[in-house]
Amino acid sequence: MSEKRRYLRERSQGAVQLTWRDSAGVLHISRGECVDISQEGLRVELRERIELRTLVQVKVLSSPLRTATVRYCSSQKLKFILGLEFLQAVKRYD
Repeated sequence: MSEKRRYLRERSQGAVQLTWRDSAGVLHISRGECVDISQEGLRVELRERIELRTLVQVKVLSSPLRTATVRYCSSQKLKFILGLEFLQAVKRYD
């Protein structure tokens, strides 16, 4: 399988906070764990599912708040692995 990403993903550990509204308009705030990160997005572990294409506000450690969209969400044991794509690629991340 070839790598189709434009930017290298780096392993990252640390808390991440996600904020989003579900299809009914209900506001959700959840903390998870960052798995890896790149200039275009990140992968996180979370305890709840978020629907594909949902817009989320992402806060990683001391980095600025960013907006991303859910590209995938798969269940793994008692958690979910989410792939999030930033709406705008960042030049630098922590």
